Amino acid sequence: MKKIIVVLAFLSFITNSFSQNKKFRFGLEFTNGISFMNSDNTDIANTKVGYAFNYGLIGEYYFNKNYALASGLEVSHLRASRSNSPAIENVYENAINDSTGFNVVNGLVANQKEIYKFTYVDIPICFKLKSNEIGYFKYFGEFGFVNSFRVRSRLTIDGSTFDNESINKKLSPFDLKSGFYNASLKVGGGFEYTISDKTALLVELSFNNGFVNILKDGDDKRTVLRVVNLTTGIMF
Repeated sequence: MKKIIVVLAFLSFITNSFSQNKKFRFGLEFTNGISFMNSDNTDIANTKVGYAFNYGLIGEYYFNKNYALASGLEVSHLRASRSNSPAIENVYENAINDSTGFNVVNGLVANQKEIYKFTYVDIPICFKLKSNEIGYFKYFGEFGFVNSFRVRSRLTIDGSTFDNESINKKLSPFDLKSGFYNASLKVGGGFEYTISDKTALLVELSFNNGFVNILKDGDDKRTVLRVVNLTTGIMF
């Protein structure tokens, strides 16, 4: 948390330093959304969406008035759930039952629901195309990548919560760990509403399509995270 505060303070300093340069714009944003996981494992069919939100600083560097490189620093909180997760192979069923009480059928945890909560620090890098002003509105589209670095993850199984850092000790028959890095392809669009010469309200709808395996759960199958976001913010 201290590192995040230091980085936010540094970006605030950058904002003040470049506020007079018309090529740079900075702002604040808050996002509500829904997140869900998708697995290549066909035995995992029951996945449900969860609430997601993030907040942070956004910045834009303009090549001209219609084209910009957009980035920033965001903290995102994501939630998703699934059923029938794979257990680590070559573990005796009796050992699993003795230590956790879970029933294992053909290497899968039967009739169990897993709820995952992730916290990431996100650094998006996107190309932004913006229209000329139409009335008080400017419309834009974005395309790029979101680089996400895990800060914390938590797993809940049937009401029992395990910290991911110590999950091997508390849930030893499983190899359930979340990856440190996640990458997503982002596509989105929205509008800016001009409030004054230097201030605008921002609204954007976007989709982040993850393509990196976020769980090391012993099944050698890829599990990706996908998020639909509705972002509101203010640009200065």
